[in-house]
Amino acid sequence: MRLSPVSSNEDLGFTLLENMTILLILGIALAISTPSVLAMQQRQRLVRATDMVLIAMQEAQQTAIERSMVCRIQIEPTAIMDSNHCLRGGNVTLPNGVTMTSPGLDSSIEYGMKGNTVDNRTIRLSSNNVDGRCITVSAPLGITHQGHYTKLDQSCQSKK
Repeated sequence: MRLSPVSSNEDLGFTLLENMTILLILGIALAISTPSVLAMQQRQRLVRATDMVLIAMQEAQQTAIERSMVCRIQIEPTAIMDSNHCLRGGNVTLPNGVTMTSPGLDSSIEYGMKGNTVDNRTIRLSSNNVDGRCITVSAPLGITHQGHYTKLDQSCQSKK
């Protein structure tokens, strides 16, 4: 007499073919979604870098007003350099993969004792294949605006 009957109809789990089909479907879904996830990460790095640059510029302007001194920050491809201690945290380094350009002869921004600037400036931030972001500084008041640009249209379009 058997205590546990053995039946040939007993369900023992998934077959090898069923498991392989599930793995194939998951692999296809992963292959389709990976580029989107990577592009989203690049866009987020670009947004974070733009915010970091804008905050650094506003901090240098505020420091110039508070201390009644001239504050100059240097725009480098991957960082903002602070030579006269206008930024509380010192130099600002951009996230990996993000670069910054500032067209013109001088790649620095100088804020006067009243927070004013002497020239208009546009700073472009880009990350690989993602359309870029930009920050414009308007003379003489030093007002900053954040925007975006595409590879086709290089002008800085304000955010709406």
